[in-house]
Amino acid sequence: MAIEPDSEPLARALDLARRADPAWPEVRSAALRRIRSLATPGEPVLLRDGDGSPEHDPAGSRSYVSTRVLTAALRRVLTVSPTHAPSAVHLAVEGGLLERVDIELVVSYGTPLAALAEQVHHDVRAELARLLGAGAVVPGTIGVTVVDVVPGDATRT
Repeated sequence: MAIEPDSEPLARALDLARRADPAWPEVRSAALRRIRSLATPGEPVLLRDGDGSPEHDPAGSRSYVSTRVLTAALRRVLTVSPTHAPSAVHLAVEGGLLERVDIELVVSYGTPLAALAEQVHHDVRAELARLLGAGAVVPGTIGVTVVDVVPGDATRT
């Protein structure tokens, strides 16, 4: 059954839809606040030369990489094997320099943890060196914590 364009129920529905809702500004503000909290702001991390000094181009300017880019890249590197997956990646930045990386891993049951930790350290260092330069990672600045052990493929958790 079709509703006629000039029917009473349709007219009332259109009238209600066109009225300004007094609660709308509050609802809109709360929704935007929640949306903005989903995307954490990134911090700039300075690229470094092999000796650890800031890298300069011929004009003397410095280059930076966002922590959001670094976090995404580390998550990709740590998800290539079904034996482990990152639960969290935390980057500590002081004065534009990467000071520490803390990785929380979900690990598949039966995975040799010492060998896995060594492999994760190697993979994280290699990816950070690729993105930030050879002098960007100081030994001892990468922490690996196993936060959960699961049966089967850890990347599916």
